[in-house]
Amino acid sequence: MRALALLLWLEPGHGMQDIEEVSVICQELIASGVSDEELQPAFEELSGAVVYVTASRSELSQMIIECMSNANRWLRQLHILSLTLSMSLITRSYATKSRDDYDAA
Repeated sequence: MRALALLLWLEPGHGMQDIEEVSVICQELIASGVSDEELQPAFEELSGAVVYVTASRSELSQMIIECMSNANRWLRQLHILSLTLSMSLITRSYATKSRDDYDAA
């Protein structure tokens, strides 16, 4: 997980692809039934990567949004994830004029 996050910093042109790979791993972790304590570092990395990439690109893929939404149901105490998800939905809502994203945020 950390290796993929590190690639984001070293190869910024591949940011969205790297975040999608991290989101796939995070979804697999949720499905595996690991504890919240084991999930938290993975979603901290994902949140940091999303903030970094959205600073230079305005819209995330649906796969990443779904991953963060799913994780947010499990990790209510991980506030950085909730904030990152809300920020991403608001950004996408503004870009696409989607009322659904605005309401979800």
